[in-house]
Amino acid sequence: MRNRLLLAGLALSVALPAAYALDVVPVWEHTLLDGGAVLPTLVISEPDPRWDGDPEDGPWYGVNLHDQYDGFVRYDANRLLLGIRDNGIDETDPNHNAALAAQYPDRSIIWINPEDGSPMGVAIHVGFKPVELSAEYESMIDGGSGNPPIEGYEDPKNRRFVSGAQSAPEYMNFDVSDDGVVYLGYWYMILRYDPDGNGGFTGPTVVYEQDYRNHGGTQRLSQWRFGDIEVMGSGATTRVILSGKTWRNGMRVRVFDVDATTNTWTLRGAYGEEKNGCFGEPGGYSETVINADNEEVLYGAGNITGNNVWRYFWNGVTYEQDSPDLFVLYPPEDADGWNHALPTRWAGDVAAHQDLDYIVVATTPSWGSQGNSNEIDKPGFVSVYSVANETFGDFLGDAVFGGTKERPPVESDEPSLAPSGAAVWNGIMCQVEVNRLPGYGAGACEILYLSQVYGYGRYVIGATNVDQWSLF
Repeated sequence: MRNRLLLAGLALSVALPAAYALDVVPVWEHTLLDGGAVLPTLVISEPDPRWDGDPEDGPWYGVNLHDQYDGFVRYDANRLLLGIRDNGIDETDPNHNAALAAQYPDRSIIWINPEDGSPMGVAIHVGFKPVELSAEYESMIDGGSGNPPIEGYEDPKNRRFVSGAQSAPEYMNFDVSDDGVVYLGYWYMILRYDPDGNGGFTGPTVVYEQDYRNHGGTQRLSQWRFGDIEVMGSGATTRVILSGKTWRNGMRVRVFDVDATTNTWTLRGAYGEEKNGCFGEPGGYSETVINADNEEVLYGAGNITGNNVWRYFWNGVTYEQDSPDLFVLYPPEDADGWNHALPTRWAGDVAAHQDLDYIVVATTPSWGSQGNSNEIDKPGFVSVYSVANETFGDFLGDAVFGGTKERPPVESDEPSLAPSGAAVWNGIMCQVEVNRLPGYGAGACEILYLSQVYGYGRYVIGATNVDQWSLF
């Protein structure tokens, strides 16, 4: 099958049919340049004197002066969910805005109105310590090396994390199953929040714990994270895809078939020790889908450390990465990162859907490029590429994140005190989700885009019957 596709691709490279075009239409976008007009915490922050831009430094436990977000998904027909990892308020300051901090707490998930992107109240207040960590892991956050000591473990800088009541991981990503259950990453655990039948949630319940000792990437165990979570299905037929969104081998990608009725997690694939028990490159991953050749595939992005987009196929034993001969994305010829995205630069996440013959790639504004005239201040994009056999990899359309505003947000809008002038580290993190709702036409979808620093937006492709919104 793989060789047949390769030969077909080589034959088509001489005279590929022209790809169709898709309009990526913004319904609304909210950026930090709006000054908190819609989401009051989403604002440009002054450089935090406690953070010099080094991603190993900084107060990530509720006093950071930079607001940051994690997780942006559809919950049901009338509500979206947005995670507030840090509201940008130092609650230890006696003069802080206590009312605003209470309305948008650190480590919380809020309801978002899909029609205009406005907040509608707190859905889940996760908090800094929703469940207890193991005593060993708590000690490693404090600078220990495990009990007994873990060979090869190196103590990270201790300014990023603190143990005890205010302990908080670097990420707080989550997703929702088809029956409304929220799955959320907390250090090396996955927590579950169930609908309580009254508009709220019960929990959390610990439903999965990663063996960080044996499959951790031993140099940075205290930085364990699930930076990307994809949940498909529900109940006895749930699939969960977990990625750390990092170069650390033990925190790459794992695919689980989950029976949520018995909380049985079955690892799909035999990855061995190639990447400490997982597979893939750093970055966000799509759901698994069955392609036109009846193969199970998923797509992954590389973030700043990978700078590419890849496809993986199930070979019956594991997920194998396609070679560049079989999978490559083609941006427009004039793409330079300002007018159109370059999929090999700043791609942070990919979304796919079983009913669509295209994928959506999210890119962030450039990062760490203030001294490079070829890179400085490139915006983020939502870009669409064909995965149909006849036009595989062809660019179909895109939208600049913030393009409906006076100007899009860029790297220099969220400064730090780093000598390089780099923006907040999590500016390189973005997320994208693709949904098809009842009544959508063939090939139509909703796209939800989130930058952990620069803002969030909702877009549509095709006939989605959205003309009731004021923008149209």
